[in-house]
Amino acid sequence: KIVRILAPSLPVQAVTGGAILSAALYLASDVYRYLSGTFVAEVPAMLLLTVSAYSLVQANEMRRASIAILAGASAFALYVVKMEAVWTFVSFSLLYATVLFLQKRGKPWWPAFLISALCAVVLFGLYSWWFWPLTDPRLLLIFAEAFRNEAMNSVAPIKLWVVAGGLLWLGLLPAFRHCARSPALWLALGWLGMVSLPYADAILNGRPAQVRMFTLIMPPLLLASTTGFAALLARRVGNQAGRLTLPLLLAVALALMALSHAETYQRLRDLPGGWRLQYLKVFLSPPPYERMDYPLNDLVAISRHVHAGESPTLLIRDDKVPEEDINIISYFGPPPVRSTIEKFAAPAGTSVGLCGSRNIELASGRVMYCNAPPAQDTLAKLVTAGVRIVYLRQRNGTAAHLPKERPMFTTRSLMLLSEPGHQ
Repeated sequence: KIVRILAPSLPVQAVTGGAILSAALYLASDVYRYLSGTFVAEVPAMLLLTVSAYSLVQANEMRRASIAILAGASAFALYVVKMEAVWTFVSFSLLYATVLFLQKRGKPWWPAFLISALCAVVLFGLYSWWFWPLTDPRLLLIFAEAFRNEAMNSVAPIKLWVVAGGLLWLGLLPAFRHCARSPALWLALGWLGMVSLPYADAILNGRPAQVRMFTLIMPPLLLASTTGFAALLARRVGNQAGRLTLPLLLAVALALMALSHAETYQRLRDLPGGWRLQYLKVFLSPPPYERMDYPLNDLVAISRHVHAGESPTLLIRDDKVPEEDINIISYFGPPPVRSTIEKFAAPAGTSVGLCGSRNIELASGRVMYCNAPPAQDTLAKLVTAGVRIVYLRQRNGTAAHLPKERPMFTTRSLMLLSEPGHQ
């Protein structure tokens, strides 16, 4: 829609073809596979950003206040889903309004922007009145400052930024070649820059980052890629461009797809000298540490079993079990309550020893989780107090520091073992 408005010289069929090609490139990217089936805030945020931006464009074209209200409401929902993501819509609105103003179109462009802004502000005001201080912007600054003190990223954030764009970067080649002066292209590039601006510090200084943080660069890249491929298809129809350009770009896309997806990459890596492909793959695929799968059904079953008994329980995680598994097990358990067993219900803050770097407080709840085995004397105190000691480990492989007993509870990938004499 934006390309048709800002680049009216391009045929409708070429714009549609460019949009289909660009969408196909993103769907074929490994970043799409990385995001699919993942319930992170960026996925609904991308949907809400698309709805709000498209509604704003439609409201301006059709002169309908109802669509402008939808744009404002979607922008507010975008803020609720992911607070900092609202900047992507604000930046688009500012840039699109600037382009319309510079083009001096005959129809007034500002009513749609004003109505959507008022709608978003009213909803934000009501939300702030009810949930304050949740909406205090200083909280975001405090979080950002704390984030700066985290360990340096193991993968350069600039590489993760490139990964987030998937194969849409290929669309910039025909865009710069055939429509470098198009307002649609420069709107997309300006939008890309403004969306990336909040992450400049992380990119330039190697701050902690993940691919999902940069995924909202997809809409501006999709706009730029659609513009580029539409211009290329239009020139092909008019015999103004070499007919090998598009097949060549598609061949490059297929090669990059083979490198980005794990199944084909493993085969290519086994070829002589194939190990060098890893230097290119880091620009195509999210790093392995971002692609952990959690056995959700197993963790739910473990949680139910651990919380089923009345006895206070200390669950000790084996090193080979991801630490996040403990958080999921705890999440599916009941709300923490004070133990009702007298021997276990010591005063709050009373510690009988260390669990890794944490104090074991007997009154902290019916189930406590440890990421490292306590000392033997601590275990003896807990057993004397009537605490059930269980060990969480994976079913495959071996694990150190675990009792040599039959498991008390098993799932497909996990098992619970008890301290000797405490089934």
